[in-house]
Amino acid sequence: MCLMLMRAQTDRPNIILINCDDLGYGDVGCYGSTVHSTPHLDRLAAEGIRFADVDRASPVWSPSRGAMMTGCYPQRIGLGTGDNGSAVRFPGDPVGLNPDEINIATLHKEQRHATQLVGTWHLGDEPDLMPTRNGVAQ
Repeated sequence: MCLMLMRAQTDRPNIILINCDDLGYGDVGCYGSTVHSTPHLDRLAAEGIRFADVDRASPVWSPSRGAMMTGCYPQRIGLGTGDNGSAVRFPGDPVGLNPDEINIATLHKEQRHATQLVGTWHLGDEPDLMPTRNGVAQ
């Protein structure tokens, strides 16, 4: 995972959080890869702040993303092991990230910052659990 913070000409920062599943530390140029060409990520890292140490609350998708979004342990927000014995939320699962939880996207949206999700959500696919109910713009 690379996390870059880029300061714009205004008081408000532009925050780009890139969360990559199964990406090794040395798989991106800004972290030392000589095998893969990642010029756009390398430029973001060079112009912003790059974090080299990250601890995750879980090794799997749903609880790790929920914890990253809320700052809470997965068990605290109902994203520990589910009824099916898995911590990963799959399509049709009746549970996910509760829209009543305070999360980073909601906080930014309240401050009139634009938010965007690109990629997989894995935090619920029922209508009230979708990203747009959790602070992510449409």
